[in-house]
Amino acid sequence: MFPTVGRDIKSSIEYIDSTRGIKPLYTMINLSTTSEYEWYKNAFSEYAQCDISDIHSYRSGQANYRDSLQIYDVVPYSFMEYSTPLIYFVDYFPSLKDNRIWQEMRNIENDLIYDIAGNVVFLQDVINGVC
Repeated sequence: MFPTVGRDIKSSIEYIDSTRGIKPLYTMINLSTTSEYEWYKNAFSEYAQCDISDIHSYRSGQANYRDSLQIYDVVPYSFMEYSTPLIYFVDYFPSLKDNRIWQEMRNIENDLIYDIAGNVVFLQDVINGVC
């Protein structure tokens, strides 16, 4: 469907896998404005060779390209104790950079951000300014 995005997804996942590894199971939190999130989920699973158990959608209705998106304002607090790593699917991965409070409340070591451009990065790295 989106060949260049598919290549970017594959490249990002290969990098993640070579540095810290891809986990076998994730839960996806859809915070994006795209209706094609199922395609992105399937592409991620295929390239990462992992399962995504569920997709939970908590969309704000507007693309987050300029504004910061606070996870704790949108995602139920029950996900703080959720043991499965999360994939936060967003329009633009830097929109989650100001989530230090979420980082303090949840173990985000294996949580990933995945955006509609095909970028896959660790949430921890974005919050800590590594990428």
